[in-house]
Amino acid sequence: SIKIIPTLKSEEFEAAIKRVEDIYDLQALYFFLMMFCMRGFYQADLVTMHLYETNVNEPDEPDGTIYLDSKKRRYIRHQRSKSGELMEIRMDIEPIFSLIYDIRHTIQITHANKINKRTGEPFKKGADVYSPNELEGWFFKYDINNTTVHKNVWDVYQKSIRRLLGKPFKTARKTFESYALKLAISQDIRYKLLGHANPTIKAHYQDWEWDELKQQVDEAHQLVLKEYRVEEIYKAIDNKSRELGL
Repeated sequence: SIKIIPTLKSEEFEAAIKRVEDIYDLQALYFFLMMFCMRGFYQADLVTMHLYETNVNEPDEPDGTIYLDSKKRRYIRHQRSKSGELMEIRMDIEPIFSLIYDIRHTIQITHANKINKRTGEPFKKGADVYSPNELEGWFFKYDINNTTVHKNVWDVYQKSIRRLLGKPFKTARKTFESYALKLAISQDIRYKLLGHANPTIKAHYQDWEWDELKQQVDEAHQLVLKEYRVEEIYKAIDNKSRELGL
């Protein structure tokens, strides 16, 4: 039998932006785009990102200076739970950092110091999952093993994304993979892009060749984002955010 893999065309994504009704819809689209840009992250991966090894904040100079136009490549090292494979993902590719800052800004609005209109008191629920401290969480700060909190946090976004796109968040990963196939990226590089287990890669490449392979993975990552037109999609969501007065 033929298995149909659900994916989302960039044109469908752009059409969905016009249907955004509130800040939760907006966040749902931001999250989906972030998952796509991160080569197929899931919700749990976004929650635990602050725990991953990274050189994002590594200075350009010994005195701690970080240049805005830095040429340093910024990576995050993510080990996939399903395959155990290590993914080294470039973070300094547009619009990844911009997405992070915008998502954090909207979460501050929806989860920080949210006031119960009936009692006039802050909601404790929001304070439990929001943190202004990036060391506690880039987006949310709850224990990922607490399935009840995880479900409660993401339920509103799951409903929004299904209404707007007609597909769940996991489609972001399938879509990234399908665009990599469309670009005829080799299987070895696609496996590294998505963190698939592939023992033949280790058999084909010697230690001294890994740097070259990493360069190819980075280039393929950028090609997929360009093909999907993520920067234009990001700008369209950003414009919608302004329309909502955020």
